[in-house]
Amino acid sequence: MKNNKGFAITTLIYGLSVLGILVVAILMGTVATSRANNRALAKAIETELNKSSKVDIAFDGSKTTLPAGQTYMEQEYVIPPGQNGWYRIELWGASGSGANANGAYTTGIVRLVDTMTLHFYLGKAGSGIETDVRITGGQYIEPSSYDTRIMAAAGGGSGTNACGGTLDGYNDSMVSKGGTASTSNLLGTTGTYTLTNINRSVPRNIKGENGGGDGFFASQTSSAGGTSYISGYGGAFAINSNAAGNATEVKTNTPTYEYKTVVYQEHPDTYEYHTPSKQIYFVDGTMIPGVNGGAGKASIEKIAPDDILPKQNTKLAGVRYVIDCTAGTNDLSKVTAVGGGTDYAYGKTISSASDPQGKGGTCKQVDLGADRNLDEVATFHGVGVDTPGHRIILKTSGGTTRVIKDTTTGTNKSETSTPTGYRVSAYQYDGTTDLPSSGTYYIRPVLSEGRVLTAASTATGSYLVGNTNQKWTVEKNDNGTYKIIEQSKNFALRDSGSTAAVTAAYQNNNQYNWTLVPMGNKTYMLRSGSGNYLRFNSSNNTFVTVSSGNQNIDRFVFQQLDFSKN
Repeated sequence: MKNNKGFAITTLIYGLSVLGILVVAILMGTVATSRANNRALAKAIETELNKSSKVDIAFDGSKTTLPAGQTYMEQEYVIPPGQNGWYRIELWGASGSGANANGAYTTGIVRLVDTMTLHFYLGKAGSGIETDVRITGGQYIEPSSYDTRIMAAAGGGSGTNACGGTLDGYNDSMVSKGGTASTSNLLGTTGTYTLTNINRSVPRNIKGENGGGDGFFASQTSSAGGTSYISGYGGAFAINSNAAGNATEVKTNTPTYEYKTVVYQEHPDTYEYHTPSKQIYFVDGTMIPGVNGGAGKASIEKIAPDDILPKQNTKLAGVRYVIDCTAGTNDLSKVTAVGGGTDYAYGKTISSASDPQGKGGTCKQVDLGADRNLDEVATFHGVGVDTPGHRIILKTSGGTTRVIKDTTTGTNKSETSTPTGYRVSAYQYDGTTDLPSSGTYYIRPVLSEGRVLTAASTATGSYLVGNTNQKWTVEKNDNGTYKIIEQSKNFALRDSGSTAAVTAAYQNNNQYNWTLVPMGNKTYMLRSGSGNYLRFNSSNNTFVTVSSGNQNIDRFVFQQLDFSKN
């Protein structure tokens, strides 16, 4: 079922804006006395048209009534005329039928051109259907549509706590993450990111078998959700062409992430894939498991014009070697180094290496073969395993080294490896040296992967569902402190003495001004002007303020959503 209401509203707003501007243009044109004036006028009109075009919209599967027996909907979005550029897409998979079987979250930035049509598929609450975006529309499991997915957020399963996963599925032990603080495991207490068996070769069905959740790969067990996918995301799976005469899906990890069209042959059971001249891949991708407890949701928003999307972390330019070091045994299993849609580390050998910093760590490296300009680097260690003293170092052919991840500075705390690996994006600020710039962020406590700072009378740690009260405008004050303002009511984060309140507009005083204290590895403590520290209380998912900060637990990650400083 298609629902184009969102685009209809977009078109109406755009049309009314165009009409008003054209009326002004006609009036001004009658008094124009030269071609130069007319050219200047035309340029001004073009600029105003671009400003007035509506280029962002959200879809919510709970807002549409489906026919009896149908578990998903299709909704279209057409890039408005003149709106070539870079767009952030966010997807939330539908929950499964099990208790707390939440769907996963995925996001990334992709370049799109005007008049291009995207097709979003969203499942109803409890269906366990993935939320995905495709180049070609059609029935949900129709290969000519299904095989053009460029992003998918996995759905939950039918078992209790069977959450939608990321690059692998999760079983119900996933919900133990984010418990009591531990100095050795800053993502939870037990390290039980348990992988499930996701069958990657079975024929496609409407959702997972045996009560499993749907996803890029559907789960085959009720205790797990499916897997997620982002085209261009290091470690994600891309589609390979099928063998002749074999209609069973074959997917594998490939060195390029490309949109591939399907061309059917005369025999109905054979088809092949052809790569068009242009790749469609995302940068700045993120996957988070188990956050959405309802129907599938999606949003798309233009964040940058059609010229080159600015890279904030320049350390990922001209990279020949990716070096991963740990304080103890190094169990590095995989490296991805993606630039321009190509994983230059694919198929390369992981070898031992000396420590470029001379810190005595155990280091391994991958040689990319030549200096590469990268969008993202990721290294993968044993899932659920702490990686103390972890560093990721990049080296050029000429021997210049750059540290892009370092847990040996600041509090020197380890992290727990997840299926998505340790990941650094060129489109996020350099967390080893820089403080967050002014812009829009999700603010996530280190101890709970899927929860974010959420505005309420007392700030809460709700699951990341993309509401405006979870998006924070972070602005640097002249004195180096920050004001942190949520976007639903423009209320500011305030230290009320014992709780973190969000009840009033920003005022320039100690309660509203926050200092970001770097803790290394792109994590920060937040200290108010009153001297108290922000803390996430995982026992009741609220934020409080305390007089003595704990470097083990009072740490936050700022995930930037836009590029306001540019």
